[in-house]
Amino acid sequence: LGPHALVLVGSDDEQNDAAAYAGLFRRYDHEVTVTVLPDVHRLGISRSPAAFDAIEQWLARTRFPSESARPQ
Repeated sequence: LGPHALVLVGSDDEQNDAAAYAGLFRRYDHEVTVTVLPDVHRLGISRSPAAFDAIEQWLARTRFPSESARPQ
């Protein structure tokens, strides 16, 4: 996945063990960004201001290859 992947999980997710996410993803790829959002449940993540803030911050610090840099 590399540095171009962002994983968001709510700390109150009823389906997943949010605390285990960082270790699980980083075990296979240390460049993945994993963010646990406090007080957010599984369905609430899609409308959480904390999720939008995390995405905005991640985008601001992530550099994506430009279209011209891609091999043809």
